[in-house]
Amino acid sequence: DNNSFKKIKVGVFIDDSNLFYGAKKSGWRIDLKKLKKYFENEFCHVIFMKYFVALPEEKDSAYKKSLSYLDKIKNIVEINTKPLKYIPTEKGIIKKGNVDVEITISALDTKDQYDVAIILSGDSDFFSLREKLLSIGKKVMFLAYKKNLSFELKSGKYLFIEKIREQIELNKKTTPQLRRGLLLKLLYKKESYLSRENEMVGWFPIPEEELPLKLPYVKSYEPTETGESPLSKIPQFVNTKCPNCGGLAKRETDTMPNWAGSCWYFLAFSFWKKEKNYQNAITAKAGIQENIDSRFHGNDNNVSLENSKLFRAWNLDFRNLIDEWLPVDWYLGGAEHAVLHLLYSRFWVKALYDLGLLSFKEPFLRLRNVGMVLAEDHRKMSKSFGNVINPDDVVAEYGADTLRLYEMFMAPFNQEIAWSTSALQGCYRFLKRVWEVYEKYNKKHKTIIEDKKLLIKLNKTIKKVTEDIKQLKFNTAIAAMMEFLNAWEKTWNLERRTLSIANAKKFLQILAPFAPFITEEIWRNVFHEKNSIHISSWPRGEENIEEEIILPIQVNGKVRGTIKMKHEILNMQHEVEKKALENEKIRKYLEGKQYKIIYVKGKIVNFVVL
Repeated sequence: DNNSFKKIKVGVFIDDSNLFYGAKKSGWRIDLKKLKKYFENEFCHVIFMKYFVALPEEKDSAYKKSLSYLDKIKNIVEINTKPLKYIPTEKGIIKKGNVDVEITISALDTKDQYDVAIILSGDSDFFSLREKLLSIGKKVMFLAYKKNLSFELKSGKYLFIEKIREQIELNKKTTPQLRRGLLLKLLYKKESYLSRENEMVGWFPIPEEELPLKLPYVKSYEPTETGESPLSKIPQFVNTKCPNCGGLAKRETDTMPNWAGSCWYFLAFSFWKKEKNYQNAITAKAGIQENIDSRFHGNDNNVSLENSKLFRAWNLDFRNLIDEWLPVDWYLGGAEHAVLHLLYSRFWVKALYDLGLLSFKEPFLRLRNVGMVLAEDHRKMSKSFGNVINPDDVVAEYGADTLRLYEMFMAPFNQEIAWSTSALQGCYRFLKRVWEVYEKYNKKHKTIIEDKKLLIKLNKTIKKVTEDIKQLKFNTAIAAMMEFLNAWEKTWNLERRTLSIANAKKFLQILAPFAPFITEEIWRNVFHEKNSIHISSWPRGEENIEEEIILPIQVNGKVRGTIKMKHEILNMQHEVEKKALENEKIRKYLEGKQYKIIYVKGKIVNFVVL
């Protein structure tokens, strides 16, 4: 009925920034006069067209151009302006001209003047405005460039500027029937498909008694070409009845963020691969007759968590395993996970704690972030930059041990560092020298003469590597092993002394976590060990095995000299005192005086004059 169409009053709200960015992407700007004519026809009447823009300052080069454009359109639209904001940053001045708030206020203030609101913008900030207008019986349509329409607004009625360009530009004639057909489809047919007449269009949750919703089994969970959920391709699941009106509706298949699983997966690790056995145990102990799997896939007889037998079963079985393994002792990961994964993991754990399902409030006791490896040009690795380091290429040329060793040696664990091929080659040469040193044990020697100083240094190295690994100081641990290898080679070249086979194995063991392949090869082929080096016992660095150590001697807290003491008499304080008094520098401060002695074993001696 054409008479009923004439009663439709249209209000048009135009976001200038949307048109500006649209023009930048498409190279074409809307002719507002022709746009108004497009909507002004036998069944629509444009009540007003409001144009919202943020004006630049007079000193801005864009000021005159903006005034000139506004002067051209002042008789077509009602112009609303606000000052453009200038925000200083390290990279320069950023201009901000958001008019979303002004459009929202205007649309609500004038809601009694129109039946249909047409908003020229694709900004998701208008999603809440759309919902508000729909709730009071208005109809809303968005007109935007295809690239500018946000994901949220695609759930409503919209029209792409590109689709109507030929109808309102280039002097091409458009029949009233074509315009009418387009607007009818947008303003009526789509909405009637989603819900009954006079009912609000929107999203409605499944009634709580129908939860949990049973998901269909699918052969493949691979992403679709559009990036949508695999569920979106299953019509039997997607097409459903609206829980609000009973009409035709479609399920939303992207209801959970892809990181939601990472919020709790660490809990499941504690009973990994035990689900089947424990499901049977739960069934037996809790006296549940039905299969647990069916319980979690849409049983109509829903039972609240607090009162269910499953809740008690959780405490009987899973709770013990979780308490045994959790909370996580140490979380290692990139700083980019701090907002989503780490934050939401805490929320989930705290919620489960409040429900009485967990005995701890924090999921991770300790956190350490991993530094990023940049390209050699000190930029992030990117295919567009052509600076990506392919690990397969590195392994093919230098071996997996070299790559592994270099990644731990290149910088402290949490520090950002650029890739360096020359430093990588240094690690390769180090491993080559290790191989050559151990090749000597393959040759038959009548006797192996062990160097005591080298043994002392080995024990110090073992101790340092052990402590550094605990603190994730891999780079300093590797540096200590490189330093020891230098001393080892020097001792052999100058004195033809080395380490015993037993002690040579110890160095190989502390190197094994950093270079697992070469150490396993030497362990098996040189020392002919039957079991893997990686299941051998970690060596212990012997403390204080030096024949003599140097002790500083203080008098009244001031160092007055040093003495050398044999290790075996460090436990005898009277021998230490006797040796100190033999030193003339010390004796002259104590002659004829009474004193008491404070001795820290193997560290320091302090004579306090009374």
